[in-house]
Amino acid sequence: MSEQLTSEEIRATILSTNEDVRKQFLQYFGSEVDNFVSNLAHVYDRMRGLAARVSHDRRSAWADEFLFTAFNSLLTSFHLLISGFNVASGNLMRHHGEAVAMALLLSHRQIDTFASIDKDPQKFSVHKALDLARKKRNARLLGIDGLGWRKFQELISFYDQYSHPSVFAVSSGHNFSLSGYRQIGGEFDTAKLDAYRKEIGLRISAGQRLYETVEVIENHLVNSKPANHSLQTDR
Repeated sequence: MSEQLTSEEIRATILSTNEDVRKQFLQYFGSEVDNFVSNLAHVYDRMRGLAARVSHDRRSAWADEFLFTAFNSLLTSFHLLISGFNVASGNLMRHHGEAVAMALLLSHRQIDTFASIDKDPQKFSVHKALDLARKKRNARLLGIDGLGWRKFQELISFYDQYSHPSVFAVSSGHNFSLSGYRQIGGEFDTAKLDAYRKEIGLRISAGQRLYETVEVIENHLVNSKPANHSLQTDR
């Protein structure tokens, strides 16, 4: 942001496509973008096949809604990240994690999450889903690896900082490669290359784990047999 900010500059920022920012991300992280795209296409194909293999009931419909939310939140988070909107991107990663937990809880017929949310969706505390999945009985039924799930939770809880104007969120609005400049809209900051690399890697890993989650959910919806998996996303 320059010292002078005109109405024309504000208008240009609001109407910007951020194509120049994405070009800079592609310059540094082109192969990583291709990797993420490939993973998400693989996940979506797996999700499309889910409907043909499970019963068409309200439980399956709810699980599918949250599974799609997890997919779309991850996709949109990546889009926002490479468009220069770090905080908004991080906030959607929190949505992704909670939606994954909800889809798992809803998929198992011996867990009462479906009955609770189907009775009164607005009163169900979705933000507690990650803790709910870790409860001893639920974790056993879902086949969740305790250590892996704790790491997954720690990762998602990190993004709580993006849901509020924390010191971390505020500082991310500075363009450190240009002394004295703050970010308006979406920008690319070469001083944040290591941070970008870490965040992109995280989303690639999340896409890989999401494919495994679809398989686990299908298994639960078909026969509710536990399957061993950690769902840990590497950071």
